Amino acid sequence: MKPAEHGTATSYRKGCRCDVCKEAQSVRAKEAYRRKKSLAPKKHNASTYKQYGCRCDVCKRANSEEKRTHRRSRRSKKPSKHNYVTYTEYGCRCQECCEDFEAHRPDTVLRKQEATKSEARRNGYEWTGPELEILCRDDLTAKEKAFMTGRTYYAVAQQIHLMNIGDRGKLNLAGVRNLPEVLKP
Repeated sequence: MKPAEHGTATSYRKGCRCDVCKEAQSVRAKEAYRRKKSLAPKKHNASTYKQYGCRCDVCKRANSEEKRTHRRSRRSKKPSKHNYVTYTEYGCRCQECCEDFEAHRPDTVLRKQEATKSEARRNGYEWTGPELEILCRDDLTAKEKAFMTGRTYYAVAQQIHLMNIGDRGKLNLAGVRNLPEVLKP
């Protein structure tokens, strides 16, 4: 099999990213889009709103109804846990969801990052055992953990995420979840 020539959409699909091949792929994609748009949809519904970009009243109404039905079905299910996701996705306004939503708002998180940035002195270093142990503690907030470890708020939040600390169970330093009672200290 011979290699594809430069300046074709085929060579782009095979991995070439030179300017000539990118331009050929762009032309091919625009032509395919134009062809698709020129085809008249067989019937008007929510999928023609999405796939063909049809904005007639029938398609707009069908798309709105589909979204409304999806929201209702999602909200009719009981959430597995209460947090900022249930606040935004399920519309839950219990105290726990409201507090978690407030804690995860972008401006709140940015303030926490800025507050810990000046005290961060361990940027770029590997996480030590004692630091990981601090991250596993339930009695501290992420901001307090950041100050104790000398890391930024984002670094602590990311490490907690990578360690899967949360509702799935705590990790001990050996990386074992939920130790049997006989092995616990």
